[in-house]
Amino acid sequence: ENEIRLLEPSFSASAPGAAPSSIPGTRGWTPKSTPLNRSGRRSRGPMSRAWWSTRRPGTLIAVRSSAVGEDSEGASWAGQLDTRLNVSNPEELEDAVRACWASYWSDRATFYRYSKGAELRGMGVIVQEQVPASIAGVLFTRSPRSNTVMMGEYCKGLGDALVSGHMNPGRFTVDRETGAGVREASPEPHADISDLQMSQVAALGKRMEEAFAGPQDIEW
Repeated sequence: ENEIRLLEPSFSASAPGAAPSSIPGTRGWTPKSTPLNRSGRRSRGPMSRAWWSTRRPGTLIAVRSSAVGEDSEGASWAGQLDTRLNVSNPEELEDAVRACWASYWSDRATFYRYSKGAELRGMGVIVQEQVPASIAGVLFTRSPRSNTVMMGEYCKGLGDALVSGHMNPGRFTVDRETGAGVREASPEPHADISDLQMSQVAALGKRMEEAFAGPQDIEW
């Protein structure tokens, strides 16, 4: 019987000519083959099970892509690379990690890479405990409309629908000097953000802006 093998990304900076230079974003990447079992799925290793055994019962995991060069003044990769939410067991975890890796070469990401001339320089995958959010959103520590305010957008529950553009978000601004927040629009479906929550998000934004020495685009 022929052995079925799966191509997976494996970063190697010292592998000259490992990937065709005509394919944007693939320089320095080499194909790595991994045996699959007879059902066509990769055999599960002990690592994900051992890690999962340290989690609290009922814990949900978010698996997210994080690419080098993902956000810049010239391009934003928001929504181009995959995120997997509500991962609840080791099998789903391994599938989610591979799906995030594979999104580096998706049609959507490849088109964006060509159209923007924005080449990524490699990608990692983040595995983190998922926050059971009642509301979530993004914050620009410098509003595109004015440097005197921060601007935030938000939605009910997890923020994936907002980032992917599948809903109309709520919007608020926070004055950078006084800390006063103003609600400008409500999301659909409706969700409330309190004055305290706007203030807390803005305070975290300022801390991150100081830590990274510049304006920040933050998911919260």
